[in-house]
Amino acid sequence: MHLSSHTWMRPEPLEHTLQRLVRLGYTSIELAGEPGQFPVASTRELLQKYNIKCWGTVTVMHGTRNLLASDPQQRRNTIEYMKQVVNMSAELGGQITTVVPGTVGTIVPSSTPGNEWKWAVEGLREVAAFAQAKGINIGLEPLNRFETYFLNRSNQALALADEVGYGVGIAFDPFHLALEEKDLIAAIHACKSRIVDFHVGIS
Repeated sequence: MHLSSHTWMRPEPLEHTLQRLVRLGYTSIELAGEPGQFPVASTRELLQKYNIKCWGTVTVMHGTRNLLASDPQQRRNTIEYMKQVVNMSAELGGQITTVVPGTVGTIVPSSTPGNEWKWAVEGLREVAAFAQAKGINIGLEPLNRFETYFLNRSNQALALADEVGYGVGIAFDPFHLALEEKDLIAAIHACKSRIVDFHVGIS
């Protein structure tokens, strides 16, 4: 086990973040999945400069990014975006990409539960197959009900991961799941070795 920090809480240049991580003794970082914000060549150069490894990337599901959308082109665009985020992790020597299937902040479904589940499985299978070929582990991250209506509990994430296949695991975030699980510790034990990423925060 090791501790990484991340880039999506402070609007600052990556170099500032890396300088702070060095002072605090961190050795790796999890990057927000914005390839335009973190070009591979310049990002790799900064990581090498500060001797910080890339642990992985996280899909940033804002705007029109949504595997659950009723519009097929929107789903296709989201799949291609997720592949870019996976590729970003692979190019920077990362091990994981954390995936949230739907747009964060959307609490009204775009179709039936059955349709949205089917679209999520289809999209994630394509992304996971791509990731597996790149040597990247995919972790599905359940969020609390105030940020998404889809995938709120660990048992849902496990069921989705099982249906997708390709060794997809769980990105477990107690900040979210403490609001949704009746027994948080039992949920952690239920996921066991399927946990590929574990987010820790103070709230």
